[in-house]
Amino acid sequence: MPEITDVSLNSGQIQFIKEEAPVPDNVQREGNVTIHNQGRPGRPAYYDTSFLISMDYVEGGITGTNIFSLGTIVVNDQESAPYREVEDQAARALPQMLRDLADRLEKQIANPQDGS
Repeated sequence: MPEITDVSLNSGQIQFIKEEAPVPDNVQREGNVTIHNQGRPGRPAYYDTSFLISMDYVEGGITGTNIFSLGTIVVNDQESAPYREVEDQAARALPQMLRDLADRLEKQIANPQDGS
């Protein structure tokens, strides 16, 4: 089993995504042509965040490094929220996400046909 020797959470990237209002279904008629437009649900404003995480490990005397990106969403309608505040809230969600991921990976490895 690899032994993790170092982990580094690098600065996050944050992008504000504006709210989208719901669009109702509607019908357009032009002459003898009727067009049915399907609506879509709305979506609240949020910050889309992404972090690079690097991890060094040792296995059998050989060292290795993994670098991966992990993102999360921070629901917040304030476009001018302080960057550090949003980044901190997003970073605090990462450990639990990784625990949940590890649990699901263990289940999937134990039951590869299950796919859950």
